[in-house]
Amino acid sequence: DEILGAANVCEGAGGFTGTLTIRYEAPTPLGGELELEGWVESIEGRKILSKGTISHEGTVTARAEGIFIKANR
Repeated sequence: DEILGAANVCEGAGGFTGTLTIRYEAPTPLGGELELEGWVESIEGRKILSKGTISHEGTVTARAEGIFIKANR
């Protein structure tokens, strides 16, 4: 949720989490160096679709997809 929200803010599209889906694909080690990546897939009106991954040593350990709602401004 944090990395997807940060990706939204970087795109100037901060908002509230509507749904968040996480798929765990491999164990994520504690204390290991992790690579987190998040990006905005699409924006339709107030609806933002964001995706992201967590990786360890080149292996994706988790994938996330979230739908966010832009705050009214």
